Parts: sequence; C-alpha cells; structure tokens
Amino acid sequence: MKKLIAFAGFAAISAVALLWQPATWQSDAALLKPERLSLQGASLPLPEFGEYQDVKEKKQAFFAYFSPLIEAKNSRILALREQVKVLANQKELSEQALERLNALSMHYGMEARDQFDADDFDKLLARMDQLPASLVLAQAAIESAWGTSRFAREGANYFGQWCYSKGCGLVPAARSAEARHEVRVFDSPAASVDAYFKNINSHRAYRNLRGLRQQARQEGVALSGCRLAEGLKAYSELGETYVREVKSLIRVNKLEPRGAGTC
Repeated sequence: MKKLIAFAGFAAISAVALLWQPATWQSDAALLKPERLSLQGASLPLPEFGEYQDVKEKKQAFFAYFSPLIEAKNSRILALREQVKVLANQKELSEQALERLNALSMHYGMEARDQFDADDFDKLLARMDQLPASLVLAQAAIESAWGTSRFAREGANYFGQWCYSKGCGLVPAARSAEARHEVRVFDSPAASVDAYFKNINSHRAYRNLRGLRQQARQEGVALSGCRLAEGLKAYSELGETYVREVKSLIRVNKLEPRGAGTC
C-alpha cells in the first residue's frame, strides 16, 4: 500500500523509579536511539506467521508476539512522562536536566531551546505519550499482512515505513520509475515498533491524532484506538477508507478494552 507519509494493559511502575535521578536519566538518554527503546520482548522467538493454516491461530500468535513489545514501549513512555512532569514543577533546571530535555525534544521533532517554560513542557508531553495497543496492533496487522508481507519477513518492517536514501531499505517491486523511496529495514520487530511510535508522535501529518489524544487526556477518558484512528488519514493514500479499515480490524478482533469506546 502506497504511503503518503512515512490487548495489553500498561505495566505498573514503581513510584521510586519515576523520581528524577541522574543515573536513571543517563540510562534513558542511552535508550533514545529508536532500535533500543523497547528491549522487553525483543528476544521472544518470532513466529512464522506464513505457516499458520488456521486464521484464528495466526491472529492469536500475532497479537501475542506484538502485545508485549507495545506494552514495554508504552511503559517506557509513561516513565519518561512522569520524569518530565517532575522537572516541569521545579523552579530551576540544571544544565544536565536541560540537556536531557532537549534530547527528548529533538527526538520528538521539536527544536532545542535555552530554557523550558510551561508551554514548552505541555508541547513535549503532548508528543511524548502512549498509543493504544488496539491501534498499534491493527496497523501492524494491516501494514504487514499479519506478518507475512515481504517487508515484514525481509526487513522486520511491520508498519510500511519508508526511507529516502538509496540503499536504506528494500525497493518495492511496484515502485514507479520516478519514485525514490524504499521500505525501511529494521534490525528487529521491536525496532519497527519504536520507529512507528516516533513517527506518530512527531510527524506533522499526525498532529490531529495527537490532538485527539490530548483531548482524551483532558477529559480523563481511556485512550481509544478507534477514536485516535481518525487522525490517520495521512497514513495511506486511501485516506478515510484506510481509517475505516483500521477501525474495522479493531472491532472485529475485539482489540479495544472495555470503557475505551466503540468503533
């Protein structure tokens, strides 16, 4: 599918682990590289999705493999959010804190700055936020044909993400002569999940999705994959049809937890 743009609960996190500690931040800063953001679940054996004859079993295997990766990623983001909130309440930021805030800001597509005010923290937190597992699972299933696509098998790319430098990925067989994009290659499925989160949380094409998420936060309601799917019109040239496909997959496979709304 041509791109225009490139069931798990959240793990409980100890309050102590969320405190501002230089050692903790040093570890988090080292994890900012996309391929290292989600380490939990990365060692799980990857099922041969194409060998499943029973569709129900293939779906169960797919969800069972990717759910821990998504949960780990969301847990990491939650921990970082809490650390940033601690800093937002401090009267003065140390040079080290400012350096790491800027590292996070640039990771999420924002410019570095000499100081952070309340508006800057709000903008960072609006980007550095979780995504519903239902939404991530649905897009992974669609974009990778339930893990059986060439790009999933050869490049560990489960979200159809592109790159634009020659040799950066796999060349699509149906690419037009004038096109220059390739389908990005990842070291692992976990790295693909990381890059997907970064894309949704930083690219201007998904500003509306982030706005819907922020609205849900302000209303105090659970994040809904069906609700946030409305912000995915730019993910595919199919636009609204793609949004309906994502919602349908969430509904049919009952991926949305109770209380998160209906598709």
